[in-house]
Amino acid sequence: MDLGKSMENEFRTLLASDLRLDGTDLELADLRRKLLAVAQAIGRYHWIRFQLRSTGYEITIDNSEPRSTIDEIKRDAIIAEIEMIMSGEQQ
Repeated sequence: MDLGKSMENEFRTLLASDLRLDGTDLELADLRRKLLAVAQAIGRYHWIRFQLRSTGYEITIDNSEPRSTIDEIKRDAIIAEIEMIMSGEQQ
């Protein structure tokens, strides 16, 4: 199994359902490292999805269900941590 398919299986809960990873993508190893860090950062909060856009990979967060103030504070902290991971400031 190539790296792309392996990552699709490993990170199924984090990836958009229509996202297909190409095993020849040279950035997959970096993306995998970031996905592992994000998975660790968000814990049980799997309402985050990675998608591929024309400008590269994008993270979307599902805001459809109401959350308490504590949830919003946690969400903001998670978003900040994800932004640092994706920019390479944190690993």
